[in-house]
Amino acid sequence: MRSISLIFLLATLFSTTATADPLPQGIILNPAESALTVSVWAEKESYVAGERLRLKLRLSEAAYVYVYHIDTQGQVQLLFPNAFDTDNLMAPGTHTFPGPRYSFVVDGKPGTDAVQVIASLDPFDLIALAQAPPSAQQPFALLKGAPDAVAAQLQGIVTDAVDAARWATGWTQFQIAIPTTKRWVIRSFPGEAALYVNGELVGLTPEELTLAPPARAGQSRQVALTLVKNGYVTWTGKLNVSVSSQGKVELQPLFDDSHTAQTRLRGDTAFLDVTLQQDGANSLRLPATTVETNGQRQDEYTDIHFQRETIGGSLSANLGGHPKNMSTFGFELGLETFRVGLSIADTMDEVPEFFDVGTPVDLGSELVLNEEPEVEFYLKLSLATGLKGLAVELGAGMVLQAQAHVAASLLGAATALDVSVLPNGYRTEIFQGTGIIGLSYRAGSLLLQLGFDTHRGIVGGLGMAFEVS
Repeated sequence: MRSISLIFLLATLFSTTATADPLPQGIILNPAESALTVSVWAEKESYVAGERLRLKLRLSEAAYVYVYHIDTQGQVQLLFPNAFDTDNLMAPGTHTFPGPRYSFVVDGKPGTDAVQVIASLDPFDLIALAQAPPSAQQPFALLKGAPDAVAAQLQGIVTDAVDAARWATGWTQFQIAIPTTKRWVIRSFPGEAALYVNGELVGLTPEELTLAPPARAGQSRQVALTLVKNGYVTWTGKLNVSVSSQGKVELQPLFDDSHTAQTRLRGDTAFLDVTLQQDGANSLRLPATTVETNGQRQDEYTDIHFQRETIGGSLSANLGGHPKNMSTFGFELGLETFRVGLSIADTMDEVPEFFDVGTPVDLGSELVLNEEPEVEFYLKLSLATGLKGLAVELGAGMVLQAQAHVAASLLGAATALDVSVLPNGYRTEIFQGTGIIGLSYRAGSLLLQLGFDTHRGIVGGLGMAFEVS
């Protein structure tokens, strides 16, 4: 996404009327007293990359509203009305812009931005100044010429079409700043691993950290991470944290075994998921502590020794049908008579990028898409029938499906010059109880299963009894 330098304005001074605060260059002032008033302000005084920018507009009476943008290269664009939101006649009162169906997401250079709106009791035609009418490919009309030329044409259109007492303007300013902190969540699989940051123990996973990025754009710093868990290979890696010239915090993994770790950015939070590898050794080495002896520095290690216990159990893989794609895969693990299971169905849809508003909202026309595979967790009890190797299996579980609700008409929306325009949406999860009944047959260490899942349909499995230490 390109940088935001969001300025809704008309490009040149129309009047030299004195004001208490200096006006941003390019603001058109209303040349006459008007009964109509309009004001605009940002919800916050300062924003950082990844945040959603929302403006408040207040009208004294019903009016047609126009919002403009000039980027750092001097291009002028009509952001409202646009191809997604064509009705610019607003009722008196306070309104939020943009509306509930899409968002402007800050991703820009640090600095001060200005916002201007024009409200008029009479509509006027500005599409004549556009290179092309708004469309699905170019939802925000790009106006012809440099700002001074556009301003002269706009002045002519407004003054010819609207009486001076029947229109008004409003403006505000806000800051785009380099973020001073970044929220991190470190997770391990399995969990509750000891987390060391730059050699210091900070807690057990999942652990939330607050790490300061470099003070200035273009700089970077490294953070050393170590995960330690009994029975698993100690994991080490580094993260390179930097700030781009546009003020965006960036994360670059520098892992020794990167195939076991994945990073994911969401808003102002970076997730690091690490899969720990099992260790067959009976000892555990903690991170080194540097000590000084007779003027010489050396690393000392602490080893923890432990004993493993032997238990019996069984593991089986299962396949089954699903109403959507007739394909599931999973496994069971547990004792001979009691097992826990996990089954996954590939129900994922292709979900476009969207801005998550966090809570359900009325999006009008929307698409409901499966954001992740469907997962079923279940418990199963195996009851002997008296026949050699044959048992009845009874189980119950829960199906989870993560879904994304996305504004349908905005799918594949473009950018507006330096503005990232994303369709709004929100996430929900479906929870559904399931029941399982079936038969299993064990011959030596081989385990065969066949049953019926009330949600998945017919399922079958092939397993193996085993002992672990």
